[in-house]
Amino acid sequence: MRKTWGYILLIPAICLFFMIGICSAEDNEILIILDSPVSGQALSPGADVEISGKAEQVQQISLVVFNPAGNIAFVAQPSVLNGTFKTGFQLNNDALEGTYIIKIGAEGLSTPLEFTFEVSKDSSSVQPGGGNVPGGSSPTTGSGGGGGVSPNPEAVTGTSEPGTTTSTGSQKFNDTNGHWAISSINQLVALGAINGYPDGSFKPDNTISRAEFAAVVVKAFSLNQQGNITFQDTVKHWARNHIAAAVASGVANGYNAGTFGPNDPVTREQMAVMIVRAAGLEGAVGEVNFKDSADISVWAREAIATMTREGLMQGYSDNTILPQKYATRGEAGTLIMNTLNSR
Repeated sequence: MRKTWGYILLIPAICLFFMIGICSAEDNEILIILDSPVSGQALSPGADVEISGKAEQVQQISLVVFNPAGNIAFVAQPSVLNGTFKTGFQLNNDALEGTYIIKIGAEGLSTPLEFTFEVSKDSSSVQPGGGNVPGGSSPTTGSGGGGGVSPNPEAVTGTSEPGTTTSTGSQKFNDTNGHWAISSINQLVALGAINGYPDGSFKPDNTISRAEFAAVVVKAFSLNQQGNITFQDTVKHWARNHIAAAVASGVANGYNAGTFGPNDPVTREQMAVMIVRAAGLEGAVGEVNFKDSADISVWAREAIATMTREGLMQGYSDNTILPQKYATRGEAGTLIMNTLNSR
């Protein structure tokens, strides 16, 4: 049954009064209700967290749970069956106390929805509160470069934060099953930082452009998007706002004052520099020892040394790092998730 605009306008009030997540998006009448955990509900370390609710006009949702330190505690992509979804995980016995944030995204939602619950050893001291706040960034569909380069899985190694429970649910893309970067891809999609193509593919081995990578970094690291810097070649570009945010945040630079090269494929060394800056990683001292270390640009040496020191980026089996090689969508997703999960 089609909802009236009057009903839709009442949704924010319903959210506030009942402290459950009822939100709709745009004209597609998406409705997501989080029944459990109740906003502000207090759980103890080691407890089971049941995440369940109702959803209309979607067949699958993506959700990520962040602990109070901002690290990923759980990722899942549960299917919506008969209008309901359910998943869950167990908190570690040493789980951080404080407010946990659940971000829920779905195809058609312009921004992920946010819900909260509390973790406390003394659950009686936690007062109900919080609520749901639409926020985050809308998924982006990358245009991808042609002629993908197949990466060596040893170039980047996917890692998970100790104690993190990861569930990818049913496969969303028709070309990632069995791919070495599938875990990172699913996590990044669940964050709402990247998406696939209309034909149901993700194209993990395709190159990723500088504009696409800047947009993903801005979303994944929640960078301030208030930048107003534009280049001659980004004035009418779809990613101009994300590029401006990346430049304003000190994460990305143009080739010169007037050129950013948004459609150029991003290189592995460019990717390393942007991730190090976005994550605020402390620069490593010393040189890296790869057979092709001399090929690393001067401005990228510290970043690659930092990424390799932290175990976020690795060389190939022949002891090369290939800094000038065009990065793939799978590599980009893995490096970003390695960094987020290491926080």
